[in-house]
Amino acid sequence: MKRTLLAIALATAAPFAAASELSYSFLEIGVGRVDPDGASSTDTWGLEGSLAVTENFFLRATYSQLDAPGSNPDGWTIGGGFNFGIGDATDFVAGLDFGDFEGADLWNVHGGVRTAFNENFEGWFGAGYADPEGTSGDFYGFGRLHIRFTEVIGATLNLQLGDDATEYGVGLRVSF
Repeated sequence: MKRTLLAIALATAAPFAAASELSYSFLEIGVGRVDPDGASSTDTWGLEGSLAVTENFFLRATYSQLDAPGSNPDGWTIGGGFNFGIGDATDFVAGLDFGDFEGADLWNVHGGVRTAFNENFEGWFGAGYADPEGTSGDFYGFGRLHIRFTEVIGATLNLQLGDDATEYGVGLRVSF
């Protein structure tokens, strides 16, 4: 069902002409749900920030907390990435993050394509590999839609499909 909704959203947006510049400087707060394979679903919330240092390089940081029964485990990441244009209002984006989740080191590498379908609607789609300490790692695919209400305020819809879990959520973004 989630994949069908994502496909419908992409098909609907595809005919629009790309007409907007992508911003790599933003703050976002969001809520979501994690559905791990073989375990019960858990609510989550998080913060994300990104700062464009140059036209093609950005720094980012995240903080998230799960609302698990009997505990509230949390984690953070810091990292950076680069982007370069591959078309009008379309970038290839790649990044590397390091972090901690409840005392375990976490490495994450990801890449994909980010595009502005029009001045109010953009998407970022790609794949990555996360390797938390003490696990065998997890390949995942992701999709993020950003709907701009103004040049500064927008909402995001997020989906991540991994070998071990599915994550989805919504967020409020302030771009600068």
